[in-house]
Amino acid sequence: MTISKQEAIKLLLENGFEQEEIERIKSIKELRATAAQFQNESGKGEAALEALVNIETNKETQAQELPSKTVENIPVEEEKVEEKDWYYEMRVNEDEILALLRPSEMVNGNPKVCGLQRITPKIIGPILSSKSSLIVPPMDSNGGIAIAEHTIIFACKNPHFGAVDNKLEITAIADLLPKVNADSKFSMYPSAWATTRAEGRALRKALKLSVIVDEEKSDIPIDKAATGGEIQPTQVAAIEKLAGKTNVDIVKMILVEFDGISSVENLSHGQAVTMIKQLNKYVDKPKLIAESILMGSNE
Repeated sequence: MTISKQEAIKLLLENGFEQEEIERIKSIKELRATAAQFQNESGKGEAALEALVNIETNKETQAQELPSKTVENIPVEEEKVEEKDWYYEMRVNEDEILALLRPSEMVNGNPKVCGLQRITPKIIGPILSSKSSLIVPPMDSNGGIAIAEHTIIFACKNPHFGAVDNKLEITAIADLLPKVNADSKFSMYPSAWATTRAEGRALRKALKLSVIVDEEKSDIPIDKAATGGEIQPTQVAAIEKLAGKTNVDIVKMILVEFDGISSVENLSHGQAVTMIKQLNKYVDKPKLIAESILMGSNE
């Protein structure tokens, strides 16, 4: 039994979806798959499961979307379906997730962003929104550093992923600094690569993966990284913005990280890079933040 388009829309509205969010779901099949997650599990479980893997569109729906004279000539393209119905999996093992990736989507054990883009909706649920923003643009005055933020919103009912009101919202931040944490082939495109890294972090954070994505890696050894010079104004702005997101007291963090320095203006370019990288980790994993460096702590 396949739920109709009208039933799917009604089901999503009843579960807190806004009309404009529903309108973003372009295909009838994806609309049904999204709605099927929220069907009453007592008595409609089989219908929901069938809606998720249904690969045909009935003639009535086709007639609504296409000129009637062409309906009979449209071939139905079959879609490959994973063996497991991941929407209904309460807990998902990391090895099982990585096993869904194709060989071309992995590099030495690290997933590529393109691979996570493909499999994450199958595991968590349809993506309602996926947006990147450039927090700090690269300029000569800041050494070319780019810092980007990415936010993804999923339609998700699975409590394992931390969904709230049938939605899961994940935000991640990533940076790229030429000759410090990026290979030379990527240094010419710091904004694009920083946004790609941020999206990769958001996807792996949503999936609760312990491995980093391939795009986050750098072949530049730490002892070869160019980290000299004075701190740049844009680095100060980046540190302040990231500290605000994590509720970290900048002065307290500096006192812990660097001996003899008591203000952000006295940091070197390289020390600022270290601060930004550490604050990025805190955004991704708040539990790593020591209580002693939080705003308002007495230590």
